[in-house]
Amino acid sequence: MTSTPTPDLVEAVSVAAQRAPISWSSITGRGYTPAERWVVAFDDGTRAFAKFGTTELVAGWLRREQRAYAEIAGPFMPRMLGWADGQIPVLLLEDLSDAYWPPPWRTGQIDRLLAALDLVAATPCPDWATPIGDLGIFDGWSLIASDPEPFLGLELVSAASRHGCPASPPRVDRCQRR
Repeated sequence: MTSTPTPDLVEAVSVAAQRAPISWSSITGRGYTPAERWVVAFDDGTRAFAKFGTTELVAGWLRREQRAYAEIAGPFMPRMLGWADGQIPVLLLEDLSDAYWPPPWRTGQIDRLLAALDLVAATPCPDWATPIGDLGIFDGWSLIASDPEPFLGLELVSAASRHGCPASPPRVDRCQRR
């Protein structure tokens, strides 16, 4: 990834934000896809997290993600600030770079996390969304089961849970269809 955005990316953000950014900071080493990621700043001091669909596959995923931001609401989601569906689609989200990202966990944060997860679980799923368990592409739970100490070190589970991880994740059936 370059440290200077291409003219196509500058144009995409300008369309999505309806104004031109004045500075760009590339985000590397994060995310789960090859989407290109930047934090862009505007002349009024505001910033946005910009995510680009730089391949056909990632562009399709980004379109679904934008649809989720447009149709699902809750205090657990960053605000969608803009969207442009051009040759290189771009999704602009509230920049959370300055937020505190545990671990370590501070007093009360786990309770707030659990409350937020209850809100997520109670949020209706759009009819078009594929339940994550039906995708069959995630092997994260087997990685945790094979080496549970890093996960257990987050202290998100009780001491009783430290005796081992189940071979497969618990089934999540709490998502209600609209």
